[in-house]
Amino acid sequence: MLEWILTIARRKHINKYCNNIGPLLQRRYGLSKTYTIAQISKTVKAYRLSHRHIQYAYAMFASKKTFEANYQDSEEAFDYDALRQEIADICFSGYRNFSVKDAIARGEAYRKTYPNAVGTPLI
Repeated sequence: MLEWILTIARRKHINKYCNNIGPLLQRRYGLSKTYTIAQISKTVKAYRLSHRHIQYAYAMFASKKTFEANYQDSEEAFDYDALRQEIADICFSGYRNFSVKDAIARGEAYRKTYPNAVGTPLI
């Protein structure tokens, strides 16, 4: 039962990242093929999004090289490809080769439907 609850919470965070972070990153830093860990972290913090599953945001918007370098000396070990597959299953109908541009487009479509989904930044 607990695992089921944790799965629902994780899926909620992945959807929230997918629906919001892309357009916010583009607004703050311009369109890019990938974003840095710092840019993603600052955007998540500025818009008061949860850091609980931030590794999914990193896997969604940073390159594999940047992602792996971020966790190289960390006690936490995450599999970039496995995270991308989970994101793909939840947000992109299983298409694992989604790009940052795809994620931004999904977020923009969401924001047209729910324009006040994320408020103004703190910083």
